[in-house]
Amino acid sequence: MWFGMMDFEHEKDEFMKKPKYYSIGLKGKERSNFIFLLDKLFNKYVFWRWISYGMWQGALIFFVAFNTMEMIDPTKVGASDIMTEGQFVYLGVVTLVNAKILTSTSNFTGWSFFFTISQTMAFVVFFFILSIIPSYDNLYGVFNEVFAHLLTYFAIVFMSGALVLVDNGLHLAQYEISKFLETKEKKKQKKLEQ
Repeated sequence: MWFGMMDFEHEKDEFMKKPKYYSIGLKGKERSNFIFLLDKLFNKYVFWRWISYGMWQGALIFFVAFNTMEMIDPTKVGASDIMTEGQFVYLGVVTLVNAKILTSTSNFTGWSFFFTISQTMAFVVFFFILSIIPSYDNLYGVFNEVFAHLLTYFAIVFMSGALVLVDNGLHLAQYEISKFLETKEKKKQKKLEQ
């Protein structure tokens, strides 16, 4: 919630003085033949794009996490193995989400970096604490199984780095397509006015 409330491109006074900053939200009031130009911030296309991003990112995290844990110890099968792989999937999701938050902020500050890293580290600390308590039989010792191998760290870096790079590349492509279509529509309107 902190990022949603505190992430501003400009100061609040500037937003109040210059209504041009709200033009993106007002674009939905205009008619356009292109889905990219209607409701720039949120529309059906954006919604389904987010759903598809989430599905393929989740599938990749699942695939990388399960294959990494199987490559580390292919002989283990059972409830402990499912807990190990499940915790690694969860760690991948936590890392990816925090990396995405970190790369998506408009005003990168020391506080945003601190909160993002703290959220990831909080998961690791709680995971460690729960895995050393013998009464949690499913998690007992799982921390050592997950973090004892170098392959785990390579998989985490790969998951967060690759997914964030691809996501940012898709956003850049969307931006370029929108600008191209907007320019094309403006040229078309100029021809009609002449």
